[in-house]
Amino acid sequence: MPRSAILVIDAQIGPMGGAYEGSSVIKTINKTISKVRESSGVVLFIQHCHSSYEPL
Repeated sequence: MPRSAILVIDAQIGPMGGAYEGSSVIKTINKTISKVRESSGVVLFIQHCHSSYEPL
C-alpha cells in the first residue's frame, strides 16, 4: 500500500523581509502535516540555516 509523504522546504522568513500571508501558509502546512501523520505517512523538513533568517 502506498504511503503519503510531505516535504516542507525552508518554511522561514528569508532575505525578502517577510512572508506573503505567512500565518495562512503555516496553517495550511500544519494541517497537511497532521493529515499525513494521521495516515502514518512520512514528514520531512529541510531548512537552510543562516543566522539572519528567522523561522515563520
